Amino acid sequence: MTKRFKSPRLWSIVLAICTMFWVLDDVSCQVSPHPFTLLGIPVLTLVITINYIFHLFSGKSASEDQMIKSRRGMWRWLVFPVVTLITISALYTPWPMILRFSLSQEAFENKLKEIQSGAKVNMGPQRIGLYWIQEIFFDPDSYIGFRTGESIGDPDGFCYDPAQPPPNPFHRKIVDSWYATEW
Repeated sequence: MTKRFKSPRLWSIVLAICTMFWVLDDVSCQVSPHPFTLLGIPVLTLVITINYIFHLFSGKSASEDQMIKSRRGMWRWLVFPVVTLITISALYTPWPMILRFSLSQEAFENKLKEIQSGAKVNMGPQRIGLYWIQEIFFDPDSYIGFRTGESIGDPDGFCYDPAQPPPNPFHRKIVDSWYATEW
């Protein structure tokens, strides 16, 4: 008889994946994580980690036939480490925001041309690419801002600032003259 590990339950796998998508979405929209992300992710991570460790150490003896059957659920053990690596990398580097903006850049460029043409443009809430924009504003001598949300206390989003280097110290370069920023 050998010791068999209990595979993590489906609810913990779904919770881990949903938590990962929550972080990816939040990090791809904002310069700094939302307060709910800062407060909620550690709690959810603790619950998922405790469940994972509990299943890792609460195995029971099993025959060879039971071991073969339990190998079908081996993929469940990979979910937690993979989700953890993706989530941590998303919190430490802005790759989700860069990827999402890259997929939306053409739509932002089109809106920018529309604004610069001087035509009457919708400056209110609208979808541009993969982002929901709450407001568009601009300073005729400086940059054009696209507000996507709020961080802890400041509005944040994207801006097009052709000045090199940009005068605003809160601009984080994404590509060319496009920046993620807080106002």
